[in-house]
Amino acid sequence: MQIKCTYCGQFISDTDPVCPYCAAPNELLKRASDGIPRTMVELKAWALEKKYPIGAMRVFIGVDYREPRAYGIYQDEATGNFIVYKNKADGSRAIRYEGKDEAYAVNELYMKIKEEGLKQQEFQKQKAAGQQPVQRTQQNSSKRRNAKIGGIQLLFILVVMVVIFGVFSATRMATRSTTRSPYYTITPGGNNDDDWGGISWDSDDDDDSWSSWDDDDSWSSWDSDDSWDSDWDSDWDSDWDSDWDSDWDSDW
Repeated sequence: MQIKCTYCGQFISDTDPVCPYCAAPNELLKRASDGIPRTMVELKAWALEKKYPIGAMRVFIGVDYREPRAYGIYQDEATGNFIVYKNKADGSRAIRYEGKDEAYAVNELYMKIKEEGLKQQEFQKQKAAGQQPVQRTQQNSSKRRNAKIGGIQLLFILVVMVVIFGVFSATRMATRSTTRSPYYTITPGGNNDDDWGGISWDSDDDDDSWSSWDDDDSWSSWDSDDSWDSDWDSDWDSDWDSDWDSDWDSDW
């Protein structure tokens, strides 16, 4: 929220510790109780405290950086708007946000820093385990989409199989009714071993049971690599691996 500095009268953010115009202390300072930065100054301080290597991550706070492969936020002097941007690999720029709400703009880049940190941690874990690192960018989104499509296709196939099985069973029952005795016989007062109140079950049809279900069609093979890492909120505690390359072709 914008407030007036009690010393110079300029409009400043209620989260600014000092007035950016006259350097006087902000007597109406509003501190975030949840630890989430609300200003560019707080975002820089947060990244430093959490040990995120924003230089290696190519994150520029308070700078209108124009080279390819960069994330950034700055305040435009002409309009006063806060601009959150991403410079793609080809040098083109995608604007994530442009407006007067500094807290909103800062939060957009704050969340992106944490997202990239999480991807880097997973990347390093895979390398340490001797696995082929998978960068969770467009490939992983495609993987999740394909998994959903595959699940829908499998469900459709199962429904078709059930319908076909039902039609086949009904046809078989109709055929048997004209060629042999029915599936069960009613024996008044009978004491057969398989007798259920005088109704004996025909055991010849055990081949129609569902016991032959193929365990390979189970859902137990779901790819656990799509789970979220529990280290999301932890401090950054390792060097940035230069082999990691963010998805610089997307808009964000």
